[in-house]
Amino acid sequence: MSALLDELKEYIGAESKPVVYSIDAGAIKFFAESLMDPDPLYWDEDYAKTTQHGRVVAPPTFYGGATGARTMKSDDPRMISAVYVPVPPRWLGLYAGDDFEFFAPIEPGDTLTCRERVVDIYERQGRSGHLIFVVREKGFTNQHGHLVLVRRGTIVYRGPAPEEEGD
Repeated sequence: MSALLDELKEYIGAESKPVVYSIDAGAIKFFAESLMDPDPLYWDEDYAKTTQHGRVVAPPTFYGGATGARTMKSDDPRMISAVYVPVPPRWLGLYAGDDFEFFAPIEPGDTLTCRERVVDIYERQGRSGHLIFVVREKGFTNQHGHLVLVRRGTIVYRGPAPEEEGD
């Protein structure tokens, strides 16, 4: 285990303040259109009433980051992460994937409260060099206090290549 990993592991368990998202029909429709998803379940109220949901709901991947993103500025902590982990300068980060657990659909009018925490930090040696993985978990509850989603996201950071260190 590297000294850097020892230092970063101190952040496991770090939690964000609650972050609140207001979900509106326009955000859901905007997201579905950006995916070119023609399913009327995401925008047509008359059609949605005929489905098992009985109302318009958000597409599954909406939970990833689009929950109201069209009204946020790029430096808003709700865009990526609300928990800071001090990876060294010059390390390159890449979002490596998500795991989702869905418990209930999200619909227009919902207010979601997200609490985020760092659940794991580990390292690997890759072909491109030393890698650090940071795993964050976001739990979303609705205005009724019901858990609707848990999202676990991993970011992999690569240290500078030896020829980059002296630049």
